[in-house]
Amino acid sequence: MKNKELKNIPAEAGTIKARILKDADGDIDYIRTAAENGCQGGNCANLIMYSETHAFYAEFAEEIDEILEEIQENTGVSLFESDYYRKNGYDLRNYLAWAAYEIEAQKIMAELEDEEEGGGK
Repeated sequence: MKNKELKNIPAEAGTIKARILKDADGDIDYIRTAAENGCQGGNCANLIMYSETHAFYAEFAEEIDEILEEIQENTGVSLFESDYYRKNGYDLRNYLAWAAYEIEAQKIMAELEDEEEGGGK
């Protein structure tokens, strides 16, 4: 995939998707890493310190709620009913910020793959 393909991905301003595309700055590998490996270990720009993940959560709380609802509708699993994040010592806002970023990165990668498949026909 060529980096110019990121320019073909539409994103509404002020969304997590737009933030990821901005953070990637044209680098598909950045998005792939976030999608495949997650944010843990510093893989996601500006989401390393708790102050950064808490600010991200505050900015995108409504969209994060929508993502959580979508997950529950599609899978029947509620991330709030799971105490996975507590058992592993995660801060809830950090956990949800990372989860939302990773999920949206996965959606972007799926869009790129769909675009690539459509372009090859």
